[in-house]
Amino acid sequence: MIQDYTCKCLRRLLSTCFDYAMQDLKLDPEEFNSAFCRSRYVKEIENRNQTFLFGKSGSELCRLILSEACIPFTQVQYKPLDRRTEYWWAGDVTAYYQFNRNISFRHIFSFVSITEILRMFTVYHEMGMSQFMDRMDSLAKQAPSRLSVMRKKRQLSQSELSLASTVPVKTIQAYEQKRKDINKAEAATVLKLADTLSCNTRDILEL
Repeated sequence: MIQDYTCKCLRRLLSTCFDYAMQDLKLDPEEFNSAFCRSRYVKEIENRNQTFLFGKSGSELCRLILSEACIPFTQVQYKPLDRRTEYWWAGDVTAYYQFNRNISFRHIFSFVSITEILRMFTVYHEMGMSQFMDRMDSLAKQAPSRLSVMRKKRQLSQSELSLASTVPVKTIQAYEQKRKDINKAEAATVLKLADTLSCNTRDILEL
């Protein structure tokens, strides 16, 4: 029951936050979403901080995010429409997916953009949530692993990364091809890879 209530509050918060930002304030979806993912307030939401989930409105959260990101806006009163906009829907389904997969919003938007989710509205808004979840899971599997992205960013081959980190090349290949879950790797292995790539462990984990 508590989990159901928490998920419901998260969906209410983000659906109104996205709707207020994009419908009422007319902000560019990608610009707002970038600020949203960077915000310290979103970290509090991911950690299920009850002050944010139960104690703030979506429009209030939006204003906090914009102020933190120094994005100028003219404050207006939130006026929900009789019909649900694509922005409201995008916030709702993203919140639902994040809650049930327990991954960061940053990770979600690494394999699908907010613009792409908004485009899904026409097809998925009258379907059940399970169809949307299946589509998102499919996109997540198609996306290159974060380890692969970071390795290529550092201009290293798999063999070079293996040699420098002492992690077997077959293990690296399995993580990059998602045949093995890097989130379940030993901490020492993840640290070796992150140290070699000069990045944070969160940059290579699928979280």
